[in-house]
Amino acid sequence: MLSSAAVSVVTPLYLESLGLGPLYVGAAVVLMVLGNVASNLLVARLHGQGLRLTLMAMSALTAASGVALYASREVAVIMAFLALGNISTTGTEAGPYQSVETSVIPLVSRDPQMAYTIYNFLGYAASSLGSLAVTPLRDLRAVYLGLVASGLAMLALYSRLTMPARRPGKRYFSNERSRSTAALLAAMFAADAFGGGLVSLSLLSFWFHYRYGVGLSRLGPLFSVALALTGVSILATYPLARRYGNLNIMVFSHLASNVFLVGVALSPSFTLAAATLLARQSLSQMDVPTRQAFMSEVFPREDLAPANSLTNTARLLASLPGGAIVGALVSVGAVQLPVLLAGMIKVGYDISIYAKFRGPYRALRPAGGRGPH
Repeated sequence: MLSSAAVSVVTPLYLESLGLGPLYVGAAVVLMVLGNVASNLLVARLHGQGLRLTLMAMSALTAASGVALYASREVAVIMAFLALGNISTTGTEAGPYQSVETSVIPLVSRDPQMAYTIYNFLGYAASSLGSLAVTPLRDLRAVYLGLVASGLAMLALYSRLTMPARRPGKRYFSNERSRSTAALLAAMFAADAFGGGLVSLSLLSFWFHYRYGVGLSRLGPLFSVALALTGVSILATYPLARRYGNLNIMVFSHLASNVFLVGVALSPSFTLAAATLLARQSLSQMDVPTRQAFMSEVFPREDLAPANSLTNTARLLASLPGGAIVGALVSVGAVQLPVLLAGMIKVGYDISIYAKFRGPYRALRPAGGRGPH
């Protein structure tokens, strides 16, 4: 997570330092998302020790990508390894690693909701440190050395992971209800992710830099504080979800954060935009652990891994056009529009998912499964 945040913040500025304009920055973000989509699709089809070996290979590729990105200034090489390295654009891990980790949590924890809260809190704490760590960098390429370290660390950790094998002949989903529910959630999460793809950490870093003319010395601390606020707010999700239910906290915290996102787009100054962004970040990711816990309640455990992979893949695919759209809009002077559109689309998602699931939520839960607290 630490290296993910650092790379997300620095990459757009590094590409600009090489003389590349908004369209190249947008293309780079698209390539990073495409790489995560491909890896996530591969993980979705694998189980047992084949999955472990695949994750080890992906970790090694992340490390190798860090070496290539640090060593080369050739645009083609940079673009290729941004795609191959399983590199996040969001400041947190959003690719194949997360799909596996969030599926394993209910298998090893007596209180998955608490475990999801801690998992996400630690991730955002590391991301906050990663954003702050880039501030004193003189050579922006040095950030890619963090990818080398994180890739090697994941390689060592995944080599010790034991994955349960799936029973021979088992279908991708165990029943039609799981399949149809996963497809519905994938479509709804994709709508949210399409809006989110316009305001990923990489693109927000570029957007603030382009609109307000601020550099890394101000962006690093801004995103560090933003991610720290995100981590602290995530700790509040556990008691709130136990009292009011995962769906309510997932929707209403996210809805409020997206109203603030519209405010970021309309802010006339960097100071006001930064303050509004911080207000947004204090709520924006409270839906993450509650969404993960919601998924673990809706699906039987044997269907959770494929459901996570399907919905995560849908989210990644939907976020794919974000870089190209932002690059194109900024290049023609429509600088406010990407962030404004993102906020409005995500508000629509919040309203839609609450309207759909507040009634049938209990009916969708597997028989005998735990309901929301």
